[in-house]
Amino acid sequence: MSGNEQAPEPTGTPQGSTGPISDFLHRHRRTIIAAALFILVLIVYVMNRADAKPPVLEFLVALTAALTMHLLDRLWLSVEAQETYDKLRQQIVANVATETQKSIKTIAAMNRSGVRRVYANREEAELDIKQSLTSQRTENIRLIGISLNDFVRGRENQVLGQAWNVLKRSIKNGIGPNRSLDVKVLIIDPTCLGAQLRSKGEERNDPNAIGRLRDEVNSSITELIALENASKQTGVTIQCKLYRLPPILFLCWTDSDCYVQQYYFWSTRDDDEKSFPVIKFQNTDSESIHAELTKHFNWIWQNASIGLAEYKTEYSRGVDKGVVQSGIANVFTVPSEGLARMIHLLHKAQSRVSIQGNSLHSFFNTRPDPPPLYEAIKNLLIADAVTIELLFLNPDSEQARFRAYREYSLKNTELNREQYFSSQSAHSGTILYKDTTDAQKALEALVKEVAITKPADWKPKLIAAIYDSAPYCFLMRADSSVLIEQYHYGKLPYDSEKLGKEVPLVEYTVTPSDIYDLTNRTPFDLFGSHFDFALRQATPLPVEQWVAEANNHGAP
Repeated sequence: MSGNEQAPEPTGTPQGSTGPISDFLHRHRRTIIAAALFILVLIVYVMNRADAKPPVLEFLVALTAALTMHLLDRLWLSVEAQETYDKLRQQIVANVATETQKSIKTIAAMNRSGVRRVYANREEAELDIKQSLTSQRTENIRLIGISLNDFVRGRENQVLGQAWNVLKRSIKNGIGPNRSLDVKVLIIDPTCLGAQLRSKGEERNDPNAIGRLRDEVNSSITELIALENASKQTGVTIQCKLYRLPPILFLCWTDSDCYVQQYYFWSTRDDDEKSFPVIKFQNTDSESIHAELTKHFNWIWQNASIGLAEYKTEYSRGVDKGVVQSGIANVFTVPSEGLARMIHLLHKAQSRVSIQGNSLHSFFNTRPDPPPLYEAIKNLLIADAVTIELLFLNPDSEQARFRAYREYSLKNTELNREQYFSSQSAHSGTILYKDTTDAQKALEALVKEVAITKPADWKPKLIAAIYDSAPYCFLMRADSSVLIEQYHYGKLPYDSEKLGKEVPLVEYTVTPSDIYDLTNRTPFDLFGSHFDFALRQATPLPVEQWVAEANNHGAP
């Protein structure tokens, strides 16, 4: 065909077809043949029915019946089967197309994120990991693991142990003048909560695993410290730290690629089929997962880790173990949040509430409106189901004078301590003195208000007293929780003239979690013993007299 010639226009009839009638005959030829045979036999049967002998007649009847069934099969069953087949074929084609699209999207997503390979487990990936770690082009290595035991303490016949030994030789002996190597390693702090959860998880089904994680991490720490000390070569650096987080992932990162394996709190470490696959990411020009994992490593390195010497020789142990063993459930640094927690505990109290403070002004301040803590105590008193114990600091005691003088000196310099102590008028005018006396009057008024609504022989489940000892802490115990705010004489340069509410309010529970070994001296019990002793030594307030006065006043 020349360049000026045009292709013929396509026709509506497919090639090899002569039209709709021909297509119909081709598609239904078997049905047409079956119908023709049926009609032919039927005609023969009708024409010979009168003259035919019984055997011939029976044959024609049988043949007619057989052709009738065949024709029905062609006209009905065959069509239905064809329709079913067509639907099934269409469904299969649609499913294949859908799954193909999903596969295409999966491959596209893997390419975008830099995924180059997926391994069933770390053992399957170890040869490639070794190659990446020991490559002459590798200048930066970042390792995150739990103990990295298969590297640091791996044997010569183990691939990852071999890779680590190559790194050790480079760190100790150098790598040549034209190359640099920077290695950073993160393993878990064996005392942190994440490590303890991992260890306890492994011990669930394997008694032999008890203490294994701790021992392996400590062995790795010793090895890594020695390696840090041996790193004296120019161009080679190694730094190692302990992270204080739940174990998130295993990461072996180099300049060209990285290997990632997700961690979870598994119940056994000896079954590779239960470990997450290892994914290999390649360094790309874009902001890939490879680049993001560098930031991930650096973030933990800078904000959630400590040096090996800090742990090993300076005995830094963090807070996780102490918090859990002490039964600390909450730490409130915002006073309003601590207040909300106190209100909640008072509302749900079932048996006993104990409160010790200085003035308890936060509970019994009725001007201008009663605070939520006052309403909570009032509701407990009315319900008469919970024992309430209250301890106020004696406003005239030496300890009260000393604390009041500290608050006085924040804004006044007219009197020194000796002059202040000898002046009753100066002390009576302090915030502490006024708040304490006002709170006791508010409590008296509350008891009388409730007493009027009760029977004449009502005895409230209330013990109130004043103590003279040092104001050690604010304490509120409600059944199985106790809230503590440590008292002190410190004051930061704020406008408030009152001490307190500037250190965290700490909540302890009666039963600490057993994720760590339990101790025999729980703070909840110790603070309970403290309160009970202070209550026994305190001077009771006349609660029964207040009730009697209310009854007499309300009598006709």
